[in-house]
Amino acid sequence: MTTKIPQEFINEVLSKHDIVQVIEQRIPIKRKGHEYSACCPFHQEKTPSFTVSPTKQFYYCFGCGATGNALKFVMDHDGLDFISALELLAQNVGMTLPLRGNFTNDKKEKFQQSSYDYMKLAAEYFYQQLKEHPQREEAINYLKQRGLTGEICKTYQIGYAPSGWQNINNFFQKHNFKTNNKEELIKQLQSLGLIQISEKNHTYDVFRNRIMFPILNSKGQTVAFGGRVLNPEDSPKYLNSKESDIFHKRSEIYGLYQVLAKRQQSTIVLVEGYMDVIALAQQGQYNAVATLGTAVSSIHLSRLLKIANKLIICFDGDPAGQKAAARTVQKILPLLDTKCDISMAWLPEGHDPDSYIKKYKTAGWLNLLENAEPIIEFLISQWLKDGIPSDVSGKARLVENTTEALKEVKSESLKLMIIEDLAHRTGIQPSYWQNPKSSSSAHKTNSLQPYKGKKKPNQWQMLNTAEKALAFLLKAPNLIESVSNNWQPQGEQADKVSSYELSLLTTVIQQFKTSNYRSLGSLLSDDSLTTQQKHEISKLGTIEILLDEEEINVEFQALLLKLANDLNQKQADYWVQHITQKSISNLNEEDKEKLREYLKTINHEKSKS
Repeated sequence: MTTKIPQEFINEVLSKHDIVQVIEQRIPIKRKGHEYSACCPFHQEKTPSFTVSPTKQFYYCFGCGATGNALKFVMDHDGLDFISALELLAQNVGMTLPLRGNFTNDKKEKFQQSSYDYMKLAAEYFYQQLKEHPQREEAINYLKQRGLTGEICKTYQIGYAPSGWQNINNFFQKHNFKTNNKEELIKQLQSLGLIQISEKNHTYDVFRNRIMFPILNSKGQTVAFGGRVLNPEDSPKYLNSKESDIFHKRSEIYGLYQVLAKRQQSTIVLVEGYMDVIALAQQGQYNAVATLGTAVSSIHLSRLLKIANKLIICFDGDPAGQKAAARTVQKILPLLDTKCDISMAWLPEGHDPDSYIKKYKTAGWLNLLENAEPIIEFLISQWLKDGIPSDVSGKARLVENTTEALKEVKSESLKLMIIEDLAHRTGIQPSYWQNPKSSSSAHKTNSLQPYKGKKKPNQWQMLNTAEKALAFLLKAPNLIESVSNNWQPQGEQADKVSSYELSLLTTVIQQFKTSNYRSLGSLLSDDSLTTQQKHEISKLGTIEILLDEEEINVEFQALLLKLANDLNQKQADYWVQHITQKSISNLNEEDKEKLREYLKTINHEKSKS
């Protein structure tokens, strides 16, 4: 798709996402060695053939050939166009697309812009109702009982949806907003979750007799609403907007815009609900955020960790809170590294942040956060909550269970520190956790040996020289720094003797050199590559290479040298074949000089042998 979005922007969005986290938010995947596997979501299958590579940041299906990076997966899986998928991923990491007017998808642009306009006007309507509607007293009394002032309501744009079935619908029709077409208006309001249509084809308001909480994106635009009932007999107690073209629950975070606006993002506190966020802000604590009626996702955590220096997750201390914490920790594991500062703060049973800060005041709340439990401490305490095993089978179970969890930790240094801590507490030798390398030196050497014997050749042995070089480059894109601009011989016959695989290698080298690509996944976002080229690149990217970085560098340089020599020889052979078709008398001086040089080279080679 042709767009005017800078490739550098696309690369940056992709670099801030882990493709494993993006995909596991949408389909179940399981770790398999260094990669992940799943049943392909793009075709029917019973045996998993869908592979996700965290190191190369791409996916490939051996069954149907589906391949791409995180952006392509979101497009195909979620049914989004290029711009919508890119915007979704950008919002996940707090980035804003460049000027939308530069994009080619004008129809989508206009629809989304009008969606923001509709939601902005709806937020203003609800806020005005809280100040003017005849039935507003019940809403105002509720907010006062919760200790909220008019100033804090203004900061978070809290409003009121009156009782009745046609309020918001009538409001927009009265204002003749953006369209004279009633059907188009109803379709827009319905798509944004402001109205619904009954079985008898009657429209009615979704939010009725509720306190309204606008949900803002990181740019401060209203993208959805949350509504809390005023009548205890109504249900559900909290109601959120459905997902729309501008609202995605898995990525939006309530209160994040206010945190950024108040420049309070150094330490962010993640709580369970938006009333907790507002109650804390009422006490001067503007650094709290909440998810929107969904479990904490990897996307939520990834966004917050990219913004905050320190993240404190605050849960209730009851069993439900403990379970929620355990689920959250599973999502955190792949994000952990030595730079992460994540802690768990536990509220006493029967308290939420609102009640706690009211009882213990701001000093008590800050003390609770100050004494939050580091995430690694919580993790280890959960593993050892049933006590330290004393028998062999108990120790074996502990090692097996914790080893599976530790596989999710990508930081090797942090993983080693956790293992050392576990070993110290349990008396179990660290070596039981430290899996041996997947291959010995002999195995590594054999992986590059020519095929011998009657066994079927493996995938690597069936590759030609150019394909092997390209596979190395896809495995370690930093090799591009060692490739000179004139690594490939030039000449009139170069294009005539070059193979498809060599041309593909040359293309990839050129793309790596001219663009800021540092992974296979980012390379696949390049529109200049054909579908066939992307497919061939993805197939080579699935090959497991068991060499370390130094060995890969040595082998890669040797392959480039061999390719250059082979190409020189092919050019010479091609020229000789061409020249011998002429008689000596028809040769010009340049051809005669080339022939003399060629014969001199042949004689030199013979004398050496």
